[in-house]
Amino acid sequence: MHLSDIVIEVFLHDLLPLASTHDILNLGCTSKFFAKVCADETLWERRCRVDFKEYMGTAALWDATWKRLYKALSFPRVFVWGYLGDGRRGIEDYQTRGFDSFPNPVEVQLHPGLRLVRLVAGCWSFNALDSEGSIYVWGSLESDLPLTQRMTPSPLGRIQVKSPRRLIMPNPIVDISCGKLHMTALDSKAQVWTFTNWLSPFRLESAMLDCSSSETTPAQVACGRDFSALLMMSGDVLVFWPYRIDPGSFRFTAEEVAQLKANATGALHMPCVTRALRSDPHKLPAVPQLRNAGSLSADSGETTLIKIAALAQQIVGLTGNDHVLKLGDMSHGNDGGFVTTGWEYLDKFNEPLESHVEAPSKLTDITAWCAQTEFAAYSTGTNSRVLMGSGTMSAQTSPDVVQDLQSRAVTAVALGDRHRAVLTANGELLTWGMHAGAPPLGYGAPDNPTPAGPTFPMIPRTFAMVPPGFVQQQMHLPPMVDVPTPVRFDHDADSGKRMLCIAVTTAGTHTGALVISLEEDGQLDTAR
Repeated sequence: MHLSDIVIEVFLHDLLPLASTHDILNLGCTSKFFAKVCADETLWERRCRVDFKEYMGTAALWDATWKRLYKALSFPRVFVWGYLGDGRRGIEDYQTRGFDSFPNPVEVQLHPGLRLVRLVAGCWSFNALDSEGSIYVWGSLESDLPLTQRMTPSPLGRIQVKSPRRLIMPNPIVDISCGKLHMTALDSKAQVWTFTNWLSPFRLESAMLDCSSSETTPAQVACGRDFSALLMMSGDVLVFWPYRIDPGSFRFTAEEVAQLKANATGALHMPCVTRALRSDPHKLPAVPQLRNAGSLSADSGETTLIKIAALAQQIVGLTGNDHVLKLGDMSHGNDGGFVTTGWEYLDKFNEPLESHVEAPSKLTDITAWCAQTEFAAYSTGTNSRVLMGSGTMSAQTSPDVVQDLQSRAVTAVALGDRHRAVLTANGELLTWGMHAGAPPLGYGAPDNPTPAGPTFPMIPRTFAMVPPGFVQQQMHLPPMVDVPTPVRFDHDADSGKRMLCIAVTTAGTHTGALVISLEEDGQLDTAR
């Protein structure tokens, strides 16, 4: 019996899904029969949904075959802009210009075949996940504060990574979030890892996190300025402060320090020296029952939290039935006890918008930036809506409605210090806000302006954030931008190829985006 005697359905449904992309492409080169089998759209659709499930909700709008889409997603490009000091530029041999401010998107150097699917910006860094759950980092996790002012100083001092490097962890990572001076990650076994430096993350060990039930199994992580929050599968929320854990837990032996120093010099990856620290997180009060007030009623349905976001000192959440809640400020009493005012429903987020002719889609996500008090609750789909709130609002406060973003098929929202970004289903990235000490919007005029940027009136601006010994830098930048405006990624392209943005992240004064082109000529067989 010859392989070609096997019916096509067996190949498509049973054999080829088990093969690597490289093997499928090689098999397709052996005969006309296998060329047809290995080009089947059902096969490539299945592979897209497995390897790039994050983008399948919008892929139908991109007007491409599944094989071409798989190829494009296998070769993403990373663009960053804003203030890119501390290694955030993403180029190993990059030399600082004194003030590392980039008003237009510039590309990061990626290793060939690296399939990134998510970006998360930290205060001084960019962090990324690939399709296999590996973490890649560049920049610096720690601040440039003197060691004596850091709560958990690294034995290596401040580690700066100038180009994307992989952190080798025990298990694939499924979720990450960044605080002011730390990052928390959730792995495929629902274990919680916290980084106060790149090389020695600790795993929080507690009976409250033993994954024996939905109440003890984490589903999402969210970092505030100096704390980490865990949304459990049950809808409960736990919090902990990495810097309040016994400082003695962060001591290293001489052998461990030597190993860390050796790991920090890796050109492509940095093995992590992991530890397990026993400490019980704090459990937040349960979400209260809905009350007969405002637009909420006793029969409004599900009150379980499905998403959370962390502000500087607060947490906001979204329930399974479209309700937004805010947790009051969290603090520790003089006796070390945990204090909070509990959850409060923000009723006005449920009121219909006058701008919607059709019923708006159900809120599906909530996001915030760890150093500020602003957050955004939004829905996706054709009738999407974007509602802005703050940690100071009450149940009687109405959210700010970004009229230009209603019914724009929004897929993601990201917030920085004073700038915001929105991604739409057709691959368009929109930003608005102001330049707070750096140009994070992505369409400031560079030294040699290109015609691709918007026609804002540009004003000279001199930045004060200049290291000693360097001359102040003056740029022509737009003033406050109130209208979400498209960002272009083809400033250096002369072929007219359309660039699609598939992911966006923002932090203090910098922004990053994952971008693909459906017309790229890369070889698919280099993908893993």
